[in-house]
Amino acid sequence: MIIPGNYINKHFIWGQKQLRIDSTVLYGWIFEKHGVTRIQFDSSISYYAKRPDRLNKIYEKVISSLSKLESEIKEAEEDRALKKRVTVWQDKKDYMLPNDGRTNRISFSVPISDLGEYTVTAQIKVFRDDESIAPRMNAFFWYDNETEEGYRDYFASAPIKKNEVVNTYTITNQLRQKNVTHIKGYIYNHSNQDTMFLKHAFITG
Repeated sequence: MIIPGNYINKHFIWGQKQLRIDSTVLYGWIFEKHGVTRIQFDSSISYYAKRPDRLNKIYEKVISSLSKLESEIKEAEEDRALKKRVTVWQDKKDYMLPNDGRTNRISFSVPISDLGEYTVTAQIKVFRDDESIAPRMNAFFWYDNETEEGYRDYFASAPIKKNEVVNTYTITNQLRQKNVTHIKGYIYNHSNQDTMFLKHAFITG
C-alpha cells in the first residue's frame, strides 16, 4: 500500500459530507513512480479505512522506517562533524589554581582560518572557597581592524558553578566572517575589580 505524505490531511469531514482534493494532482508523480492509478489508490484507502487495525500496522511500519532513516542521517552528520574536528588548543592542558596563578583567567589566543562552527570546551572543578565573582567561560572571534580592541564576535558565555564537582563547559559559535584570524578568550574569567582574592579550581582541556 502506498501512503503519500499528508494524504489523510487532504480529506476533510464536515458533518456527513466528505470534501476531497484531487490526489492525482497533488501526488501524481508518486502514483507514476509506483505504477498505480488514483482509482487504485482510493480503493486501497477505502479498504484499509474499514480495517483500522491493518492500517495502524502499516503506519507503524512507516513510522519505524522513517525513524531508522532519521537515525542514519543523524549518525552520518555526526561522522562528518568528527572528520572535520581538529585540535587547535596547543597550550598547557591542566591548571590548578592558585598554584598556576592566584587570579589566572587562563587566557587563550588560537589562530584560525576556516569558516564553520567552532567550540571551546573544558572540564572545570571549582571549590567553594574560590573567591571569583561571576566566574564564566567566554570567547570571541577576533581580527585586527585597527581599533583598540579589534573586531570581536562573542560566543554566548557559560557561567561556572562553585559546587566542587567536575563539570564540562562548552561554548559554540559559527564563523562566517572571512577576516577573522583568531579565537580569543578566557577559560576561567571573573568580574573581580581587584587582585586581592584567590581562585581555587582545577581546569583541564
